[in-house]
Amino acid sequence: MIRADRAGLRALAVHLLALSEPDGPTYYHAHLDPGEIDDESMPLILDHSD
Repeated sequence: MIRADRAGLRALAVHLLALSEPDGPTYYHAHLDPGEIDDESMPLILDHSD
């Protein structure tokens, strides 16, 4: 399940697009903490490895 407002969905899209690039990282781990995107954002953890 993904729960986010518009700002959160845009931030997620930016991260996912970067991970989809051919020269993207083989490992990626990021935390977007509450309030990092906007004042009411929820926490998000992204973890990717090939």
